[in-house]
Amino acid sequence: MLERLDSNGNGVLDPDEQQGPAQFIIGRVSQTDSSVVAGKPVPLDKIVKAFEKMREEREGGGGDDRSRDRGGSDRRRDSSDEAWTAELLVPGFGVEVDPVPLLGFGAASELMSVAISAKDKQEAAERMREFDRDRDGFLTKEELARGRFGGNPLDFDRNRDGRLSADELAVRYARRREVNEVNEAERKREESRRRDRDRKKTVEEVDLYNGRQSYRVTSTRALPEGTPGFFSDKDANGDGQVEMAEFASEWSDATVAEFFRSDLNRDGIITVEEARQAVELGSQMTTETASASATSSSAASTSASSAGGSGAKPDEKLIKYAERIISRYDKNKDQELTASEWSTMLMSPAAADGNRDGRVTIIEYASWMQSRSK
Repeated sequence: MLERLDSNGNGVLDPDEQQGPAQFIIGRVSQTDSSVVAGKPVPLDKIVKAFEKMREEREGGGGDDRSRDRGGSDRRRDSSDEAWTAELLVPGFGVEVDPVPLLGFGAASELMSVAISAKDKQEAAERMREFDRDRDGFLTKEELARGRFGGNPLDFDRNRDGRLSADELAVRYARRREVNEVNEAERKREESRRRDRDRKKTVEEVDLYNGRQSYRVTSTRALPEGTPGFFSDKDANGDGQVEMAEFASEWSDATVAEFFRSDLNRDGIITVEEARQAVELGSQMTTETASASATSSSAASTSASSAGGSGAKPDEKLIKYAERIISRYDKNKDQELTASEWSTMLMSPAAADGNRDGRVTIIEYASWMQSRSK
């Protein structure tokens, strides 16, 4: 059953596969294993172990060996059937059950896939009491404006009725808490790395390379978001840097100038950091170089296809929505997003970079949302 739910066969239930029976299974497993969170990838073997643990707990208890041998198979079958049987859609009379909110619709549905804690519900209830002037149990656009909520709270309006319920507001606070937890973890990791660097500085090191900052790695590593596509196309030996011999076999003044746009320290080697920094500074590959790079790598066509879908012009509503999203994070107001600008977004739009130039335009973002909706 789990293999059927894993549509892409990668051994993991991805967020887009956690619908229907999979959503119920994830909910049951999260009660046993707190590391399992709905809306995040969950390995199949972790789900199997969780259900085996639930089965062992149900089968435990007293009785002699003979009775356990006689009833063991029946108990295992009963507990297994119970574990994989969905609960009734309508609870019995006198049983109070909190309804599970729908994830929402459209490109913003992933915002809703977050675990809600009791603290999130409490904070939502407090804000509702504070700003719900007409006491109808909902916050309208006017009431939200008086509350000076950050961002656009109506992004969490699941049913698109133009107002927020307490449950929808709780999802918003749960998402904010989750982002804060990720940022805090990253801050602690950066602080730890800084302490390590400071400790290393206390040890005198011999500079064997006269200040040269380029390097060669011995193992393949994933390129960070925002790295332009030409970098992976040109890095033939996969050592994490592009040498002049890899960049071009024939050289002209134009080719040298193109190389130096990304080789910022002029040492004859382009590193990942230099390539990403060149994008931030506004440098891009020329049309001829970018075209040759895309032809030499099948990954270019795959990326463009995934971002743009069928190639049709995106819907006008999606274009306007993309303009609104990009304008929130576009610091230099060039109507494009680079890695440093989209780093604070809840969902990374790196996959929308169809031409793999390290930048996400309004049309690319709208096309990406359109392809995802299909």
